[in-house]
Amino acid sequence: YPNIRPVFDFNFAATKKLRPEMTFAREGEASFHDGVGSVKFVSTNEPRFEHDIVTGECKGLMFEQAGTNYSWYSRRFDVSATASWIKVTGNLNVVANSHNAPDGTSSGDYMADTVSGANGNTFNGNVLRQQITAGANVKHTFSIYIKLLTSTQATIYIRDGATGSIASSNAIPNTRNWQRVVVTSNNALTNATIHGFYIGNTNGDIAVWGSQIERSDYV
Repeated sequence: YPNIRPVFDFNFAATKKLRPEMTFAREGEASFHDGVGSVKFVSTNEPRFEHDIVTGECKGLMFEQAGTNYSWYSRRFDVSATASWIKVTGNLNVVANSHNAPDGTSSGDYMADTVSGANGNTFNGNVLRQQITAGANVKHTFSIYIKLLTSTQATIYIRDGATGSIASSNAIPNTRNWQRVVVTSNNALTNATIHGFYIGNTNGDIAVWGSQIERSDYV
C-alpha cells in the first residue's frame, strides 16, 4: 500500500495544541480536566484539551455549546435555604470548605455517614436531595465530583417525579481521589413537574463538590 499521509492531521489528543494555521474562539471562561485529576479554568478564546479525570487520558480538543447549571448551591451542600440541597436524614453531618476541591480551592464539603438504614430509594445510607421543576421536555443530566474517604461506594440518582422511575450512577474506588459521577434521566422529564436529584453514601464518609444539573442528555 502507498504510504500516503493525510493533508490534515488533527491529532489533538497526542499533541494537545492547535496547528499554526488554526484559530480558536470561545466567549467566556471555561473549565476542563488537566490529566492529573484537577479542574482548571481558561480565559476567553483559549482552547481546552480535555482529559479523563480518573485515568488521565487525553480526549482531545473540547467543544461544547453554552448551557445553564440548574443546581443551586452547587458548592455549598450545608446551606438550608429555598431550592438548596436538603438533608433527607435530619442529623446528616455535612461540613463546608473542609477538603481540597478539584479546582485547588478548599471548597470541598465533607459528608459523614452517621445514620444507618434506608433513606433513599435505591440504596441504604445518608441522602442529600435537591428538587427542581423541569422547564423543558428533555432528558436531564446530573453530575457531581465525589471523593471516597472511608466509604467504598457513593451513589447519585435522579427520581422522575412524574413516573417514579430512577436512573443512578456510582462512584468507584480510584487512586486519583476525585472523580466526576454522571447520570442521565431514563426519559425526558415532564414539564412543570418536580423531580428529585439525590446524593448518598452507603458505608462511610465522602467529600462532594461541584453539582450540576443540565437540561441535556449529556454532561
